[in-house]
Amino acid sequence: MNRPPLVSVIIPTYNRASLLSRAIDSVLAQTYANVEIVVVDDGSTDHTQTVLGGYRDRIRSIRTENRGASHARNVGMRASVGKYLAFLDSDDTYYPYKLSLQVDFMERHPAIGMVSSDFSGVLNDGTVLENHLKQYHTTYEAMQWGFEDVYEEREDIFFGELGRTVACYTGDIFDLVVRNSLVMSNTILIRREVLDVVGYQNEAYRIAQDYDYVVRICKRFRVALIDIPTYGLYYHDGQLSRFVTKKIYGGARDDSSKIEYFQDVLGAVVESAYNDAKYYEGHRREIDASMADLYEEIGDLWCRHGDFRKGRECLRKSHEIKGQRSTLLNCYVLPHVPERYKRSIRNMRRTFLSMLFQIPLMKHPPIERH
Repeated sequence: MNRPPLVSVIIPTYNRASLLSRAIDSVLAQTYANVEIVVVDDGSTDHTQTVLGGYRDRIRSIRTENRGASHARNVGMRASVGKYLAFLDSDDTYYPYKLSLQVDFMERHPAIGMVSSDFSGVLNDGTVLENHLKQYHTTYEAMQWGFEDVYEEREDIFFGELGRTVACYTGDIFDLVVRNSLVMSNTILIRREVLDVVGYQNEAYRIAQDYDYVVRICKRFRVALIDIPTYGLYYHDGQLSRFVTKKIYGGARDDSSKIEYFQDVLGAVVESAYNDAKYYEGHRREIDASMADLYEEIGDLWCRHGDFRKGRECLRKSHEIKGQRSTLLNCYVLPHVPERYKRSIRNMRRTFLSMLFQIPLMKHPPIERH
C-alpha cells in the first residue's frame, strides 16, 4: 500500500509560549498521519524554547534572529521536505480533518496549485463564528458575491473523513484577487512545485506578505476552495493582524499599522499587475482604479496620522491616476476634514460634476477594506 504524501506544516512563532502548545497539538491531532511540523522561533524572548523542548522528536524546531513572520515562514519552507506545505500561526488551530480533506482534494486535482478553505473566528469569550471567510474579507459582502462568483467551477465531493459531501470551487481567480482580498491565506495548502515557480514570501512586507504571496500563486496557478471551515482564527489582545479584522473590533489601534498594511497591498498590486506590461494593458481600468483607491486610502491615513505632506502626496497620485486635477479641495481642504464628513463631501462633489458635465459615474469593484 502506498504511503500518503508528506505534508510539511510551517509554524512561525514569536513570544507566544502560552499559546504555542495549542497550535502544535492541533496538528498532532490531525487525522492525516504523514505530517512533519516545522516550528520556526523568530527570536522569542519568553519561554518558547522550553515549550518546544517538551515536544522533542515530534516536531522540528529552528531558532532564528527576530526578522518577522515572512522570514520565519521562508526558513521553514526551505527546511521542509513535504510534497505539500501548509501554514499555521502559533496562536491559531487546525480542525482535525484539515490536512486530510485538502490532501484528498489535491490528489484528485493534480493541476491545482493551491487549495484554501473557509474558517472560523474564535472570540475571547469562546464564541465561534463559523464560516467566517465572507465576513472577514468584506468584498464578498460589498459585492454580494458567493464563491461561485469568484471561482469558475463547482464540484460536490464526498469526503469519507467527514461522511458527507462538501462544495468545492476551482478557477483562475487572479483578476479578482489582485484587486480584492478573497482567500484566507492561513488556510492554504500548496504543492512544493509552487515554490519552484513563485518562490518564497517577500520579506520586505511585514504585514501583507501573505496577501502578496496568495496573489503571486493565483497569477501562475489554478486554485481551489473547500467550502467548510478547517482553521480556527483566534482573536485576542496583542494579535498583529487584529486591525485587519472586520467590524467586530472596529479597526486598528494605530494608523501607522494600517498605513503599512495598505502600502504592502499597493506594492503587491504594483509588482503583480502594474509592472506586468502585457497584463496591465489588458486590465488598465481595473488596476488603475485599485491603485487610485489605495493611494487615496493611504493619503487619508497619513493625514489622520498628522503627516499632511505625505498625505497630500498620496492624494495627488490618486488624482493623477484617475485623470483628475489635484485641486485645493482634494489636497489641502479635505485632509483636514473629520473622517466622518470626508467621503460624503467627495461623493457630493462627484455627483455634482457628473450632473454638470454629463459624465457617468464609474463604479469600480471596491478594494478590500478590512
